[in-house]
Amino acid sequence: MHTNESEVLTQTQRDRLAQADASDEPVWIVTKDEIGSDAIRPIGDGPLTWEFEIENARTFAWAASDAFMWDACRATITDENGMERDVRCQSFFPVEAKVWGNDHEDGGSTRYIKHSIEYYSEWLSPYPYPVMSNINGPEGGMEYPGIIFCGARTNPEGLFGVTDHEIGHIWFPMIVNSDERRFMWQDEGFNTFINIYSKAAWYGKRPDIKRHMEQTTEICSAIHQQPIVTAPDRAWPRWVGRLMYRKTGYGLYLLREFILGRERFDDAFAQYIEWWSFKHPQPSDFFRTIEDAAGTDLSWFWRGWFLEPTSLDLAVVKVAQEEGDTAIVVLDSLGDMVMPVPMQIIYTDGTAESRTLPVEIWHTSTRWNAGIQTGGRKIDSVTIDPDEMLPDTNRKNNRWER
Repeated sequence: MHTNESEVLTQTQRDRLAQADASDEPVWIVTKDEIGSDAIRPIGDGPLTWEFEIENARTFAWAASDAFMWDACRATITDENGMERDVRCQSFFPVEAKVWGNDHEDGGSTRYIKHSIEYYSEWLSPYPYPVMSNINGPEGGMEYPGIIFCGARTNPEGLFGVTDHEIGHIWFPMIVNSDERRFMWQDEGFNTFINIYSKAAWYGKRPDIKRHMEQTTEICSAIHQQPIVTAPDRAWPRWVGRLMYRKTGYGLYLLREFILGRERFDDAFAQYIEWWSFKHPQPSDFFRTIEDAAGTDLSWFWRGWFLEPTSLDLAVVKVAQEEGDTAIVVLDSLGDMVMPVPMQIIYTDGTAESRTLPVEIWHTSTRWNAGIQTGGRKIDSVTIDPDEMLPDTNRKNNRWER
């Protein structure tokens, strides 16, 4: 944060910043018409020294240009003590970056910053710095504590995506200081995971994991697949994004939505962030923390999703309809990845029911006979994973019909 604004900014700029610091909508600090004019410089022709200060930062960056427009507003978050605190959100960009400004109809950079800071602070942990700046520069996207750099973007959705992603890096790895050189997935994958929900919240839609699932299934179907824990410089170059970003993000999505449930996962994830803030967790630290906080053994999930190159192939072999109220649904796990089994059962009278069999059914065998109390009804069809949430490599064997 600037510590000498009175020395390097004009009175007009300081007044505008004060207005922005109390505003939920972006305020112009330097307008298009002021770029290059004497009006944006304090009185005097000598050099100016800008002074900055930041705490709990693993690195730092800064930017300067006489071509920057500048707008700002506040984000309001709740700190660790339950007190509200404002964060200055600000963007610096040239005139050519038209989608960045607060006058753009689809949002603009500073509104995106405000959304991401408030969203992640409420869900994960409070944003720890007093300012977040977004700089339009030559980088495609890069993060540092309190400042991010995003390259020129020609459409609002692209700008939102890169801005939200780089701000997400404040939590991983700036707050939770994971070793992204060796364990890139603890950095990029965790961030990809939280981005899924932030994007859905901004656009008012359901979380979209289609791309993540398709690329994960493709990896799991490959002859020479690699596990997520592969060091990034040893992974197939075209797989780095799929393994470290999308498969990891997708796996955490399944852990939250399908395996643990939102409340249980969120409690465990918050515990991980709290325990490891400004420390350096290894993968085993993450695994142990989630298991301790969730109170369950997830070794089967860590092994199948992160540690080994595995694939999932669940199948309905047959349905044996017994006399009376019982039917037997015969299931196989044909891959080396195991998962709980979500099923939809439809009866000949048109009624339907859903149930999920726990992952423990695969502890001793790759075949499971599931007893179904039918209430005298005849089963018309059984479908595994009817919502197509899982990365099943062969969906042709997921359905049985009478």
